[in-house]
Amino acid sequence: MLSRRHWQWRRGLAVCLGAALLASASAADSRYRSWQSPAAGGQGELLKQLEALVREAEAAKAADPRFLRDLRALIRRHSNPWPVALVSDDFADGDYTANPAWTVASGRFRVLSGGGLWSGTGAPAAASGEKGGKVRAEDMAVQILGQLLLGGKKAQQAPSRQTAAGPAEIHLRRRIPNAFSISGTIAGKGAAGFEWGVYQGTGRNLGYRLIYTPHDGMVLMRISARGAVVIEAAKPKAPLLDGAEHGLVWSRDGAGEMIVSLDESVLLKAADGGFRDPFDGFHLFNRGGELVLYSLRIDGSR
Repeated sequence: MLSRRHWQWRRGLAVCLGAALLASASAADSRYRSWQSPAAGGQGELLKQLEALVREAEAAKAADPRFLRDLRALIRRHSNPWPVALVSDDFADGDYTANPAWTVASGRFRVLSGGGLWSGTGAPAAASGEKGGKVRAEDMAVQILGQLLLGGKKAQQAPSRQTAAGPAEIHLRRRIPNAFSISGTIAGKGAAGFEWGVYQGTGRNLGYRLIYTPHDGMVLMRISARGAVVIEAAKPKAPLLDGAEHGLVWSRDGAGEMIVSLDESVLLKAADGGFRDPFDGFHLFNRGGELVLYSLRIDGSR
């Protein structure tokens, strides 16, 4: 005879499965209506409760293991806030101008024979300790980083995309939802720094920027018509541009929660609701020296 605890567990599981079926049926009925992120509604809480019940069932050996594996697969399918694949490029075809079509705005870019998108600028990284060697002083983005070190949080204008020598910039026009996940593998040596960004508008000046420099570490910024704001900053334990390959993941959910992970370890977390509309594309900047982007993947919400 089943114990009272097991009856309660089975009843709870039945309620969760019933609610999941109703949610699925409701989603089917309203297939062409606006989509709401599971994290923003009751479905997210439902999945958490179902996960807790599965863990309890595993510990009590109260259900068939195959059935529990199927439940976990169902949970994973409905828990991904970025189920839509938007971009996947490892440059294996040797061409960055098609499938997908990248556009060079400045600097030099080419695909390496062994794979990866190489970039170079007319401004090699200055040696550490040289005057102006940390980063280019006339670049407004760097001035904002300096304000952060001094305790400042805002600047009066957005950073310029180009200096006298100019960073190398390449961009990919692609509609990116407000909730996204960007992951890639990157390597550089002797470089002054790089940026990833999602932008709005043809000028590519507005949006979020993830900026890395050896001196200041990783800085997450919002650049809007009102100016530039440092959202969060963190310094990796070891230099990122050391010649080795590093994995970088930058995600944002429907509530504006952003997480940046480096080599599978969380580097910074922050929340910002400054942009609510979709973005028009992704761009990458090399701020001096040589840089290689081996792969890039962008996923988004529905």
